[in-house]
Amino acid sequence: MGFFSKLGSFFFGDVVDAVADTVQENTRTKASIEQTKIQSELALKKAQVNADIAIKKAETDNVIKLQQLKTQALSDAYAAKLAKEAHEANTINSEERVKTFTSGYLDEFLVISTFGLIILSVTPFGAPWVIQGFMALDTMPDFLQLWMTTMVSAVFGVNKTLDIVDRLRASKPKMSVEDLLKLKEALSKK
Repeated sequence: MGFFSKLGSFFFGDVVDAVADTVQENTRTKASIEQTKIQSELALKKAQVNADIAIKKAETDNVIKLQQLKTQALSDAYAAKLAKEAHEANTINSEERVKTFTSGYLDEFLVISTFGLIILSVTPFGAPWVIQGFMALDTMPDFLQLWMTTMVSAVFGVNKTLDIVDRLRASKPKMSVEDLLKLKEALSKK
């Protein structure tokens, strides 16, 4: 150190030391403030990232939960549909059973008369009458055929009767009135 430095430090030593201490303190304070600012920014970024992760997780959970709810709703709707169909089927079957058990002797009469026609159609003396009867039925108006079908349906049950009618329509030979008259003449000659 030179002479003037020693002289300056003697007269102004405390001031210089105080100024140096103040400068050092200001430097430490600035560094502390800068470190606090960096830590705050880091904490803010970390909080934003955690918030973004929480939002994405919540969205994913909501999508999964929404899909589960949709699946459950579809499952419940399908189960309700099946239950409704089963109830309707049981109701229809119950109604047909009640009709069957409460129909009295009408169903027996229809069975006997039907089999009576079949038996008559294979006997030599009854075949012409049966042919004439079926020719008359073939010329009968549609509304009367529908009425007879409805009556038989009420006795035997709708589902069974519709099955029988469908089978008869599918297997019914297309005979004209002239063909039936020729058949009648052929049978009456025997």
